[in-house]
Amino acid sequence: MTEVPLEERPFLDAVLASPTDDGLRRAYADWLEEQGDGRARYLRAEVAWAECDRRDHARRDRLSRELVAAREGLDVHWVASVSRSPIAHCDVLLGEVEVGAECPAWWEECDPTDDARVRYCNVCRENVHAASSIREAVEHFKRTRRIAVRMRAAEAGWSDARPESGD
Repeated sequence: MTEVPLEERPFLDAVLASPTDDGLRRAYADWLEEQGDGRARYLRAEVAWAECDRRDHARRDRLSRELVAAREGLDVHWVASVSRSPIAHCDVLLGEVEVGAECPAWWEECDPTDDARVRYCNVCRENVHAASSIREAVEHFKRTRRIAVRMRAAEAGWSDARPESGD
């Protein structure tokens, strides 16, 4: 990631410390917008996507396209550092969520376990495994494990990327 300006550091640090706090993302986006920085669009698109009802497929598809467009041309390391990690392959959802729907939880919201690459999801009551390579994602998928594809790994082209300890 390119050097972060001193005046930007508190915003980035706050988002990294509280990755599920959309208020912090909005404040960071507001500050970026005041600076004329196009990264504000990405943060706003990610908040809109995360807040969208996952059963509203048409809106979610539109927001997904907006998110991809907003990411274009941005520093991949910055995007990876501020992006959330959705959970995939979760088909045992409980409560108000329909079976087979996309999981409403994020890696960052799941409880840490003794293994930094596994977290416990309180939504589906299952362990979620971090996948930092295509091979690893496929292996988890074959074992019907829930998977959190880490943006840091995906943005780095999956090349030997590993989630940070406690991430």
